[in-house]
Amino acid sequence: MLLCGARVRLSRFLPRSSVIARSLWNAERGTAESPRRALLAPFGHDDRASNGVRHVDQWLPVHAWDTAQGMPRLSCRFCVLASRSALVLAARLDPDGARRRADLEDAMGHQFRADVSMREIIAEAAHATGAAPAEDWAA
Repeated sequence: MLLCGARVRLSRFLPRSSVIARSLWNAERGTAESPRRALLAPFGHDDRASNGVRHVDQWLPVHAWDTAQGMPRLSCRFCVLASRSALVLAARLDPDGARRRADLEDAMGHQFRADVSMREIIAEAAHATGAAPAEDWAA
Protein backbone atom coordinates (compact mmCIF):
# COMPACT_ATOMS: atom_id res chain seq x y z
CA MET A 1 0.00 0.00 0.00
CA LEU A 2 1.31 3.42 -0.93
CA LEU A 3 0.80 6.35 1.37
CA CYS A 4 0.17 9.80 0.02
CA GLY A 5 3.45 11.66 0.14
CA ALA A 6 5.27 8.66 1.58
CA ARG A 7 9.00 9.00 1.76
CA VAL A 8 10.85 5.69 1.84
CA ARG A 9 14.20 6.12 3.52
CA LEU A 10 16.50 3.50 2.11
CA SER A 11 19.36 4.77 4.26
CA ARG A 12 18.16 2.84 7.30
CA PHE A 13 18.88 -0.39 5.41
CA LEU A 14 22.38 0.66 4.36
CA PRO A 15 25.53 0.22 6.45
CA ARG A 16 26.73 3.33 8.29
CA SER A 17 29.82 3.44 6.08
CA SER A 18 27.68 4.26 3.02
CA VAL A 19 28.27 7.79 1.81
CA ILE A 20 24.87 8.70 0.34
CA ALA A 21 21.44 8.15 1.87
CA ARG A 22 18.78 7.36 -0.73
CA SER A 23 15.12 8.39 -0.48
CA LEU A 24 12.14 7.82 -2.75
CA TRP A 25 9.44 10.48 -2.66
CA ASN A 26 6.03 9.12 -3.67
CA ALA A 27 3.87 12.05 -4.75
CA GLU A 28 0.37 11.32 -6.00
CA ARG A 29 -0.02 13.92 -8.71
CA GLY A 30 -1.92 13.43 -11.94
CA THR A 31 -1.39 15.25 -15.22
CA ALA A 32 -5.02 16.40 -15.44
CA GLU A 33 -4.77 18.38 -12.23
CA SER A 34 -2.69 21.21 -13.67
CA PRO A 35 -0.67 22.10 -16.80
CA ARG A 36 2.49 22.33 -14.66
CA ARG A 37 2.00 18.81 -13.30
CA ALA A 38 1.53 17.50 -16.84
CA LEU A 39 5.13 18.54 -17.57
CA LEU A 40 6.58 16.45 -14.72
CA ALA A 41 8.29 13.16 -15.51
CA PRO A 42 6.69 10.10 -13.84
CA PHE A 43 10.06 9.20 -12.28
CA GLY A 44 13.20 11.21 -11.84
CA HIS A 45 15.89 12.65 -9.64
CA ASP A 46 14.88 15.51 -7.32
CA ASP A 47 17.75 18.01 -7.46
CA ARG A 48 16.18 20.42 -4.95
CA ALA A 49 15.82 17.78 -2.21
CA SER A 50 19.16 16.11 -2.90
CA ASN A 51 22.54 17.23 -1.63
CA GLY A 52 26.00 15.73 -1.11
CA VAL A 53 24.80 13.19 1.47
CA ARG A 54 21.23 12.61 0.31
CA HIS A 55 20.00 11.33 -3.07
CA VAL A 56 16.24 11.79 -3.55
CA ASP A 57 14.19 10.42 -6.43
CA GLN A 58 10.55 11.34 -7.08
CA TRP A 59 7.97 8.83 -8.30
CA LEU A 60 4.52 9.88 -9.53
CA PRO A 61 2.54 6.59 -9.62
CA VAL A 62 -0.75 8.18 -10.74
CA HIS A 63 0.85 10.59 -13.21
CA ALA A 64 -0.82 9.15 -16.31
CA TRP A 65 -4.20 8.36 -14.73
CA ASP A 66 -7.27 10.36 -15.57
CA THR A 67 -10.47 11.24 -13.77
CA ALA A 68 -12.65 8.83 -15.78
CA GLN A 69 -14.05 7.23 -12.60
CA GLY A 70 -15.63 10.54 -11.65
CA MET A 71 -13.19 11.55 -8.94
CA PRO A 72 -12.46 15.28 -9.21
CA ARG A 73 -8.82 14.78 -8.30
CA LEU A 74 -6.33 11.93 -8.30
CA SER A 75 -4.94 11.61 -4.83
CA CYS A 76 -5.47 9.38 -1.85
CA ARG A 77 -8.90 7.90 -2.48
CA PHE A 78 -10.00 8.41 1.13
CA CYS A 79 -8.35 11.78 1.71
CA VAL A 80 -9.50 13.66 4.82
CA LEU A 81 -9.58 16.81 2.66
CA ALA A 82 -11.99 15.30 0.13
CA SER A 83 -15.58 16.48 -0.18
CA ARG A 84 -18.34 14.27 1.17
CA SER A 85 -19.45 13.39 -2.38
CA ALA A 86 -15.88 12.35 -3.27
CA LEU A 87 -15.71 10.12 -0.18
CA VAL A 88 -19.06 8.53 -1.02
CA LEU A 89 -17.85 7.81 -4.55
CA ALA A 90 -14.59 6.40 -3.16
CA ALA A 91 -16.57 4.10 -0.85
CA ARG A 92 -18.63 2.92 -3.83
CA LEU A 93 -15.49 2.26 -5.89
CA ASP A 94 -13.59 0.60 -3.02
CA PRO A 95 -16.03 -0.80 -0.42
CA ASP A 96 -13.36 -3.02 1.16
CA GLY A 97 -11.06 -0.02 1.63
CA ALA A 98 -13.90 1.96 3.22
CA ARG A 99 -14.69 -0.96 5.56
CA ARG A 100 -11.04 -1.23 6.61
CA ARG A 101 -11.01 2.46 7.47
CA ALA A 102 -14.27 2.12 9.41
CA ASP A 103 -12.76 -0.79 11.36
CA LEU A 104 -9.73 1.38 12.13
CA GLU A 105 -12.06 4.12 13.40
CA ASP A 106 -13.63 1.60 15.76
CA ALA A 107 -10.26 0.32 16.96
CA MET A 108 -8.89 3.83 17.56
CA GLY A 109 -12.07 5.33 18.95
CA HIS A 110 -11.83 8.31 16.57
CA GLN A 111 -13.80 9.30 13.50
CA PHE A 112 -12.25 9.59 10.06
CA ARG A 113 -12.98 13.31 10.17
CA ALA A 114 -14.51 15.48 12.89
CA ASP A 115 -17.65 16.07 10.81
CA VAL A 116 -18.19 12.58 9.41
CA SER A 117 -17.34 8.97 10.19
CA MET A 118 -16.44 6.37 7.59
CA ARG A 119 -19.51 4.35 8.67
CA GLU A 120 -21.69 7.34 7.68
CA ILE A 121 -19.92 7.50 4.32
CA ILE A 122 -20.44 3.75 3.80
CA ALA A 123 -24.16 4.06 4.63
CA GLU A 124 -24.53 6.94 2.20
CA ALA A 125 -22.63 5.01 -0.49
CA ALA A 126 -24.94 1.99 0.00
CA HIS A 127 -27.98 4.14 -0.78
CA ALA A 128 -26.44 6.05 -3.68
CA THR A 129 -27.63 5.21 -7.16
CA GLY A 130 -26.21 5.92 -10.58
CA ALA A 131 -22.68 6.97 -11.40
CA ALA A 132 -22.77 10.61 -10.33
CA PRO A 133 -19.27 12.07 -10.13
CA ALA A 134 -18.04 13.82 -7.04
CA GLU A 135 -18.87 17.52 -7.16
CA ASP A 136 -15.79 19.02 -5.66
CA TRP A 137 -12.58 17.93 -4.02
CA ALA A 138 -12.34 20.21 -1.01
CA ALA A 139 -14.29 19.39 2.14
